[in-house]
Amino acid sequence: MSVPSEVAGERIAASSSESGIGTPESHRDTAQRYLWIALVVAIGVFAIDVWIHVGIATPIGYIAVGNVTIGSIAVAYIAVAYIAVVYLVSLAGRRRQVLGAAAATTVLTIVAWILSTAAWFDWATIENRLLSLFAIGLTTLFCHRELSQREQNQRLVASLKDERSKLLVSEGRTRSLFNSAMDAVITFDRDGIVDQWNQQAETIFGYTMLESSGRPLIDLVAPLNRYQSYQRLLDYFVANAKRPIRNRHLEIAARRRDGSTFSVEISVVPVPRADGNWFCLFARDITERKQLEVARRQLNQRLRDSVVAKDADLVSARDRLNMALTSANVGLWDWNAQTNKVYYSPTYKTQLGFPSDTHWDTFESWRSRLHPDDEAKTLACIDQYFQQRRGDYQTTFRMCCKDGTYRWILAQGRATFGPDGEPVRVLGVHIDVSDQVRSEEKLRQLNDALKKANQALEASNTELQQFAYVASHDLQAPLRAVVGFAQLLETDYCDRLDPRGEDYVQRIVAASRRMQQLINDLLRYSRVQSSDLTNASVPLDDALVDAIGLLESQIANSGAIVTSDPLPTISGDPSQWSQMLTNLIGNSIKYCDQTPRIHVSADRGHNAWMIRVRDNGIGIAKEDQQRVFEVFRRLHPQHRYPGNGIGLAICQRIAQRHGGSISAASNDGVGSTFLIDIPDNTDDSN
Repeated sequence: MSVPSEVAGERIAASSSESGIGTPESHRDTAQRYLWIALVVAIGVFAIDVWIHVGIATPIGYIAVGNVTIGSIAVAYIAVAYIAVVYLVSLAGRRRQVLGAAAATTVLTIVAWILSTAAWFDWATIENRLLSLFAIGLTTLFCHRELSQREQNQRLVASLKDERSKLLVSEGRTRSLFNSAMDAVITFDRDGIVDQWNQQAETIFGYTMLESSGRPLIDLVAPLNRYQSYQRLLDYFVANAKRPIRNRHLEIAARRRDGSTFSVEISVVPVPRADGNWFCLFARDITERKQLEVARRQLNQRLRDSVVAKDADLVSARDRLNMALTSANVGLWDWNAQTNKVYYSPTYKTQLGFPSDTHWDTFESWRSRLHPDDEAKTLACIDQYFQQRRGDYQTTFRMCCKDGTYRWILAQGRATFGPDGEPVRVLGVHIDVSDQVRSEEKLRQLNDALKKANQALEASNTELQQFAYVASHDLQAPLRAVVGFAQLLETDYCDRLDPRGEDYVQRIVAASRRMQQLINDLLRYSRVQSSDLTNASVPLDDALVDAIGLLESQIANSGAIVTSDPLPTISGDPSQWSQMLTNLIGNSIKYCDQTPRIHVSADRGHNAWMIRVRDNGIGIAKEDQQRVFEVFRRLHPQHRYPGNGIGLAICQRIAQRHGGSISAASNDGVGSTFLIDIPDNTDDSN
C-alpha cells in the first residue's frame, strides 16, 4: 500500500535539507568559504615569499619571540592558514578528507621549521614554496570537487523533484482508487493500529479518517461481546501473513460507531514495506445479502413445506384417483411418443381380462389388440390429432380380450408438444363402454320401433280422420233419418199407439239423440288430436270470458259463481284453451249438489305456469283421479249425471298438445282442483 503524497513530499524535503544540498543559501555559503580560503592562502604565500627574497618588512616580519626566525614565522603563518582551511572546509561536510590533508601539511610545516633553524635557508624556501603550491592546489582541488558535487546535487534535486511530481500524480490516482473502492479499505500495522481508512470505511463504520487513524482496529469495529475473539483472530492474521489464510473471505459481525452490529465479509492481505509487513483489510457490508439469504432460506423452507404438503396431496389424490379409476373400471395410459414406451395401469389390463401384472410397455402392445376393422380408422385419428396439435384426442374402437372376445373402448387423452411441434407425451384413459354401446344399440332399435310406431300412429290418425269424416257424414245421415222418423212416429201416431208403443218410440228418440251426441263428442276429440295447432298469444282472461259466455245458460240455471285472479298470457291455440276452460267449468257445475263456486287462478313456477280450477263439487275419489281422464270413462250413472265421459279426456289432450299436463287433486265430497302445468313460452304475461 503506497503512502499518501503529502507524506512522501515531506520525506523528500527532509532528505535534501539533511544533506546540505538543494537550497540556494547552502550553495552560496559554500562558494564564499572557498573563495576566502583561496584568497587568504594566496596572500600568505605571496607575503612570505616577498619577505624572504626581497626583504620588505611587514608587520609580521618584525615579530620575534626568542630564537624564532622570520622563516619560522612564515611557516607558522601557513600552518594557521591551513588550520583555517581545515575548519572552513569541514563546515562543508568533508571533515575526514580535509583533516587528513591538514595533518600532512602540518607535519611538513614542522619539518620546514626545523630545516630553517638549521640554516637550511634555501631548502626551507624551496619547501615553503612547494608547501604553498601544495596548499593552493589542494584548495583548488577541494573547490573543484565541491563545485562538481554541487552540480551533481542540483541534478539530483531536479531528478528528485521530477520523481516527486510523478509520485504525487501516482499517489493522487492511488488515493482516488483508494477512496472510490466499493469496499471499505483499511491499512494497519502489525500491532493493529489503523494507518489508512477510505471513504467507504467511513460510510460503513461511521468514523472519519482523522478519527480512526492511529487507533486500534479492534476498538473501532469489534462488537463488545466479541472483543477477545476478534483480537485473537487479528493476531492469527498477523502471525500467518504468509499463509493461504490471508486470501480467504470471512463473514463476521462488525460494530458501527452508533453501537449497532451488522454483517461484513472481510479479506486480509499483507502489504510489504521497508519497516516491516503492514496489512490491508477489505470489508464489504453484506447486511442486505444476509437478509436476502435469510429470506431465501425462509422461502426455500416454505417451498419445501409446500412441496411436502403438495406431495402428500398428490399421493392422496393419486390414491383417490387410482381408487376411482379402479372403481369406475377406467384404465390409465401414459405414452412417451419419443421412445414409444407406454405405461399401462393395472385397471387397463384387467379391463381386457389380463392379470394386472402383465408386462406391456410399448405402443405395439396396444395396437396389436385393435379390432382389424377399427385399426386404420383409429391410427388415422391419432395422426390427425398430432397434426392439429390442439384440443383433446378422443376415439372409440374395439379391443381384443384375453378370451378372444372384443370390448368397446372409449380412448381420451391430451398430448404435450415440444418446440419443434412434435408430440413428446400423451396421457389419457381407456373407458370400457361396451354396455353403453349395447344400450345405444338397443336404443337405436327402440328408436326404429318407435319410428315404426309413429308411422303406424300416423296411419291410425289418418284412419281416425277418415272415421271422423265417415261419422260426420255417413253415420250422421241414417242416424238423422232414424231420429226424424222416430219423431214423426211420436208426433203423428201417438194417439194410435198404446202406452208401451209410446214408450218404445220415446226410447228410440232418446237413444238416437245420445248416439248423435256420442258421435259429436267423438268428432270433437278427434279434431283436438288431428287439427293444426295455432301458436298465438292467448290471454287466459279472454279465454275465461269466452267459456263463461258459452256456459251462460248453465250458470244461470244453477246459480253458479265463477271468480278468478288475474290470469297470464300464454302461447297456444286460443280456441282449444277456451274449450278446456269450458269443459272444466261445465264439469264443476254439473258435478255439484249445491250452489256451484268455481275459482280460476295461476301461479308462476320455473319457466312454467300452474293454472288451477277449483270447485266445491262432489269431489273425486283418490283411486279415480287418474281414470277420469280416460276416453268415455264415467264414474256415475247416466241418469244422475248425464254425459259421455269425454270432456276431461279432451282437456288432457289439449294440455299434452301444448307441452303440458293436467291432473286432479281432490277428496271425495269436498270439491276438486284441476291443475294444468303449461310451459311459459312467452314473455308477455299479466
